[in-house]
Amino acid sequence: MKRWLLLTVIVAVLGVGCPVTALCQGTPGNEVLSDSKAVMKHLPGVAIVVENLDKDALDTGLNTEILEKYTELKLKAAGVKVLTPKESLALPDQPYIYLRLTVVKIPKSTVMIYTFDVKLDETLRRESDHTLITGSTVWSQQYTGAVTSKVFPKAVHDVLRDFLIQFAKAYHTENSAK
Repeated sequence: MKRWLLLTVIVAVLGVGCPVTALCQGTPGNEVLSDSKAVMKHLPGVAIVVENLDKDALDTGLNTEILEKYTELKLKAAGVKVLTPKESLALPDQPYIYLRLTVVKIPKSTVMIYTFDVKLDETLRRESDHTLITGSTVWSQQYTGAVTSKVFPKAVHDVLRDFLIQFAKAYHTENSAK
């Protein structure tokens, strides 16, 4: 009940189907760190982590494997190397794309309210001695929308596709001099 109320309030305040920028810190485009471009430089690639999906999302036919494979295919097609979890963990910054989809189906309705977060997380270290400083989000996008359950999987894929295009563009902009 609390999740449904929270998402209803978010959609009411922000409007249905809009990128959430007011809730994200950072510059337009929602890069969270002021120096995210510098942090994104020299990345050999990224791993993919998909948070477990809610029952409401699973009931539409989506699952973590579908989202992970779709993300992998889109990143590879855009020229971004996809790392295995083991490869990512072996790197000092341990980069990974993290996907979180939160969904609530309105009772006695086919309407689904959802929030989709896609972000690049890395481990930040001191340059002088490479000791761990913190894990941090260096690029982030969020979308909140409402659609019927019939079109929900396509709507999610459309949002994810757009976010991955934006990520690949930022990634290549910062790594083009490699």
